Amino acid sequence: MLGGDDGGDGGGGAADDITFSSTVDDDVGGQTGLQVVAARRERWGDRAVGGSLRSASLTVSSSVVTDVFEVHTTGAISVTAGTRIDVNGSAIDSNDGNIDY
Repeated sequence: MLGGDDGGDGGGGAADDITFSSTVDDDVGGQTGLQVVAARRERWGDRAVGGSLRSASLTVSSSVVTDVFEVHTTGAISVTAGTRIDVNGSAIDSNDGNIDY
């Protein structure tokens, strides 16, 4: 559950990963952005961002490989990866924002 603008940081080491093991929902819906910075790999597995309450935005940066499952936001979605972005889910959608890979 997100509250305020939340983020995760892999710490900048070559072996750092960030893995989400549950759905990440906004606490109110559309008011909180999520920023994730990983050094090596960022994995959503089969977890959604904004599964039942959409996040305001999602920004993923500085990972070598990013695995994304499902993303639902009210605003912008930006996913940057050094070598590969895997989209494994059924939907990447925004109510009113750009989607950039």
